[in-house]
Amino acid sequence: MILGYIFYGTMVGMHSLSFWKSVYRLGTVPCAVAKGAQQAGIFVCSHVLFCRVDEGECMDEGSTVWERMQKSVAFVCCCAGVVVYALDKGVHGGVDGGDDDVVVDEGDDKSRKGDDETAVP
Repeated sequence: MILGYIFYGTMVGMHSLSFWKSVYRLGTVPCAVAKGAQQAGIFVCSHVLFCRVDEGECMDEGSTVWERMQKSVAFVCCCAGVVVYALDKGVHGGVDGGDDDVVVDEGDDKSRKGDDETAVP
């Protein structure tokens, strides 16, 4: 049982580290979009796989109109966010206007140590 807790804790830690590495490498918006796509997939998969077993997993489960619509509305919002981001990225090259390929030349900076004898410390 203790081995199970250690394994679980290790997996949770690796999941957290991989998420933060994704945020560092990709940025916050693509990670949020990926989370939205993941959440939409969870809604659909839980409905398809578990609706027959547990009515709480059904997309249209509930006693009021809003309770029956909550998961469907969340699914549509998640998918709409993913589609809007993908279309905007295709048209504008991303949120920042597509400046990902800009290269800054720092070769002329004389303020770094070791460039020449007149370098400023």
